Amino acid sequence: MTEQTAVAKESQTEIEQSALVPPVDVIEDDSGITLYADLPGVPKDKLELRTDSDTLIIEGEMAL
Repeated sequence: MTEQTAVAKESQTEIEQSALVPPVDVIEDDSGITLYADLPGVPKDKLELRTDSDTLIIEGEMAL
């Protein structure tokens, strides 16, 4: 493992450890899938949803 790879892995671990996992409700019906995530303090314009393979990633920045 190169030094750069080791630093990248260490940084990723720090990010994962500081992540919060909010309570989420997922409802599936005839019209589709609806996801409700409890993210107090995170405005819609600071919310990002993306997928990575079969994983949904929700990221948000709290307003100060």
